Amino acid sequence: MHWPGRLLPFAAVATLATAAILATSVIPSVLADTFPGAMPERAVPAFWVNVILNLLVAAQAFGSSRRRAGGPTRRRGWTAAAGVVAALLGLALIDAAIAFAEHGPTMQGAIVALWVSVCLDLAAGVAMIVSAFVRRTTSLGRTRCRRRLTFAGRATRSSVCSLRSLYCARLQRRFSVSRTPGRIRS
Repeated sequence: MHWPGRLLPFAAVATLATAAILATSVIPSVLADTFPGAMPERAVPAFWVNVILNLLVAAQAFGSSRRRAGGPTRRRGWTAAAGVVAALLGLALIDAAIAFAEHGPTMQGAIVALWVSVCLDLAAGVAMIVSAFVRRTTSLGRTRCRRRLTFAGRATRSSVCSLRSLYCARLQRRFSVSRTPGRIRS
């Protein structure tokens, strides 16, 4: 598996780790915060929303990394949208980390956990956005060849296939390839 195939599983693991960090170390620290003016009754539901959204983004990243049906354009669109959501969740955690930095030394563990979560969310968001725009390759390192039928019923190369990928092993097994560029005889 080349690096584009590893981006979505990395994003899924990173957002799952963010959800786990928030649920196990940040939320209990926020509930125990004794800083004057602290309002854990308002902060804790916001963190739970972030945990749930991170779990949804992780599910989408894992699903997109394993799914082959549904069309590449739709998959790429959902992957890019989930990447933007992950990046926005990371930016929301930056605000929380800066706000809790004023609460004194009792919140230092939560602050470190928030900054780790920020880094994981932003890395996952960037990885998902990049994976949405990078072409997947075959085991031979060539882009997958796509065919379309013309109105005459003959299969021709689509514009994304190069002459080099026209002679890939999959097409040689199924069709005899003519020397005229763009035509495949069955």
